[in-house]
Amino acid sequence: MAFISISIDLAGSTALKSDILEISKEDPENTQDLYRMIARLLYLRETAFYFQAIHNGLDINRFFVVKTIGDEIWIIYDIDGIALRTPEFNVSCHGIIESLLTITEMPTSISITSRRFTPEEENDPELQLRSEVRVEQRHFALKAFVDIVDSFEDASQTRYDTLQGRFESLFPTGFDFTKLDPDQKKSLINRLNIGFVADRGNAKWDISYRTDPIGFEVDHFFRCSKTAKPCLVTCGSKLIDQILFEKPWSKEKQMLTQNCQLPYGDERRTSYTYYDVIWENLQAKHLKGIGEEYLVCHLFRHPMRVESAIRGEFERIGTADGFFGETISLFLNAGVLGK
Repeated sequence: MAFISISIDLAGSTALKSDILEISKEDPENTQDLYRMIARLLYLRETAFYFQAIHNGLDINRFFVVKTIGDEIWIIYDIDGIALRTPEFNVSCHGIIESLLTITEMPTSISITSRRFTPEEENDPELQLRSEVRVEQRHFALKAFVDIVDSFEDASQTRYDTLQGRFESLFPTGFDFTKLDPDQKKSLINRLNIGFVADRGNAKWDISYRTDPIGFEVDHFFRCSKTAKPCLVTCGSKLIDQILFEKPWSKEKQMLTQNCQLPYGDERRTSYTYYDVIWENLQAKHLKGIGEEYLVCHLFRHPMRVESAIRGEFERIGTADGFFGETISLFLNAGVLGK
């Protein structure tokens, strides 16, 4: 069984939260408000991804959010019953890539304030300007990685079987487990993540558990996902190799390849989407525990090669530093910037 694995990650999240903590250190409640604002922006982009995916012909029932890992969302798309290297598989890949591009290619600036504005300040820009509130702008942008995972085990099944089978042993010897309040038992099962309790009525309930893929291919996916760049969608070569191309993409490393076409549709009609592509060979030393290099490609939409915020930062500081540093460095090596 295989699935398309998707990572949506908030670029520079650790530095962003550090800045929030430093700027808003005198107003802890404001700090929490800012953290919630960042989370809300991330989840609004996630919602936009699903909206675009449906618009692009994908089945929402095939998506499954495995977990959120800090500011990274791990989503899988079930391709059970969809053969690789077929028009139907192309439709899935096209829909996922297009939907990810929609949410990653448009960074925005956000305001971090040292304290909350008062109600009067909220309604009066002049009062805001005269206040001593520190306001700083920071970038908010996503990066995404997508690939195929074709070999895994379900860790949740093992966890469920192990803990559920020994649940009663968590209590002292001689404790009458049958007298444990049902709500307490359900709460413990949920809090220990043994499973999720669903009431069936009449004092009966079921326990279910979530899928949690584990294995070398999963580790490989997440090692590679760390190489994704802000505002781009990065695809593993394993996924690209399973797309049905009329003309294979050139895999010339570190060079910009324009007008790479991805065909999608069905037997009656084929459409084409074109991308600009930069291939990168990830060295084994940068993929901890993987033991071998891996080829990935960074995609951005044609004909808009460089989003204005990225070019603007490069022109402002003139180096591959700053929030978009990794993207700028990739573009410089491929000859995209400076044209």
